[in-house]
Amino acid sequence: MLPLPEKHKTPDGYKLGAWVGKQRTTKDTLPEDRRKRLDELGFEDLDAFK
Repeated sequence: MLPLPEKHKTPDGYKLGAWVGKQRTTKDTLPEDRRKRLDELGFEDLDAFK
């Protein structure tokens, strides 16, 4: 799991927290290949923070 605040930004200004939140809120509509790639990156639990 990648726990980070929704307002988290990377040093170069990318809104990573918002991106992570979007992946979690759209988890039910993500294509299987995207879910698999997210799992490989550590998104084992897309239901986190619900």
